[in-house]
Amino acid sequence: TSDLTLNYEVKGEVNLTHLYAVATVEKAGRAYIRETRPNDFISIFSSGLLYGIAGYAGGYLGSKAFHGADPKEYGAYAAAATGLAGLANGLVSLGGKTYSFEVFGMQTLGATYPGILVNIKSPY
Repeated sequence: TSDLTLNYEVKGEVNLTHLYAVATVEKAGRAYIRETRPNDFISIFSSGLLYGIAGYAGGYLGSKAFHGADPKEYGAYAAAATGLAGLANGLVSLGGKTYSFEVFGMQTLGATYPGILVNIKSPY
């Protein structure tokens, strides 16, 4: 999170008050992101795990509709497929960290310094 910075514009002349305000909001934003998204690995893994558990349950129960199907086999297949999708989703969601930081900066600076405009990039 230490590499997160705001991309901003200032209407008129830039002064030390503007620079101090941006630096203060960036520091507060990094602290906010560390609290809400403490570990990238956990974010990715937990998404894959939850998808995998849901996939297992769906495959297991869905196999009951087919006579002679092995529920554990179908559950394991569905868990693998959905678990991988969950890992991919977890990776994509990491882009939300930057977006959350930028929205935090935009709302905080916009409320106190209307002359400072924070540019927000797409989270993806």
